[in-house]
Amino acid sequence: MELDRISNLPSNVIEKILSHLPISVAARTSVLSSKWRYKFAMLPHLVFGCLCRSNVVDHVLLNHVGPISKFRLVQGLIDIGDIDRWVLHLSRYSLKEFILQISVWQQQRYKIPSCIFSCHDMIHLKLSCCLLKPPSTFKGFRSLKCLAFAKITMAQDVFEHLIVCVDVSNAGGQ
Repeated sequence: MELDRISNLPSNVIEKILSHLPISVAARTSVLSSKWRYKFAMLPHLVFGCLCRSNVVDHVLLNHVGPISKFRLVQGLIDIGDIDRWVLHLSRYSLKEFILQISVWQQQRYKIPSCIFSCHDMIHLKLSCCLLKPPSTFKGFRSLKCLAFAKITMAQDVFEHLIVCVDVSNAGGQ
């Protein structure tokens, strides 16, 4: 039996195609061919949009194989316990980008779990509607290059710890 053209694409091309699809659509591509079956589960960039449900994020994280370097969640009102569980899971990876744009009830802020501060190789951090209280042992993200906050609550010294580690000598070349 002759394989179709989609099945003959190189792995890096398949991964590139999947990386540009919404994660729920990427997961559905696993039925295209046996070569595509587990490709979505190896994507290093996980991006979840407004219409994504908690059970979809759970399914993707549970079935994920390999590194996760980027996690983005843009969401309306979702259960705080779900986010806590996801952040704990993600902190076990060498996470480089963490983007959390959420809404919470009654003008409260989502308290970022302290485990996220163990992701020392963080390059890109974007948060909204969050409360930052890193552990006293936190010395900053040594590789941080992009920091964006909206509706964040934190003490002044927390901000100083986040930015103190930025290498000014590399800033001019970027």
